[in-house]
Amino acid sequence: MKKKILITGAKGFFGTRFINRYQNEFEIAGLDVQQLDITDKTAVDATFAELKPDYVIHAAAIAVTDFCNQHPDVAHKVNVQGAINVANACKASGSKLVFISTEQVFNGNPEAGPYTEQDTPVPDTVYGQNKLEAESELKSILEEMWILRFTWLFGLPERNTTINRMWFGIRCRH
Repeated sequence: MKKKILITGAKGFFGTRFINRYQNEFEIAGLDVQQLDITDKTAVDATFAELKPDYVIHAAAIAVTDFCNQHPDVAHKVNVQGAINVANACKASGSKLVFISTEQVFNGNPEAGPYTEQDTPVPDTVYGQNKLEAESELKSILEEMWILRFTWLFGLPERNTTINRMWFGIRCRH
């Protein structure tokens, strides 16, 4: 029986490519903002209860830096509170969470990257601040989860990309 993955932000750059690559290996429920408003806790809980995913890849976010800077309350509601709703639903359903974060948590660092998990995040944008706050909140909710801090995503999907190797590593652990 195939493992079931729920992916939020399914029509985004990451979501579309992940689904395209893994649709034959997993049962994937790809949801976009029209299908699931992650800021609506009741809707999130109901969706998880219905779908019962083994894994959740939370890729939904408002990632446009300028929009986040101009509308910090809206950005926080989606990027932080939405992530909290997803994490709480994961906890209730026993789903494993993969949280798509960003390298923008390091944009305010005086040293240029690359960065490691031991480096101190210093976000200088609302988006980076939101993602770092969400990471902290999710770690307080879930004992086990994965945080992937991607840099700019671009290009066509390829077979041997970094995300494929990372997903293989996560998949092998469970």
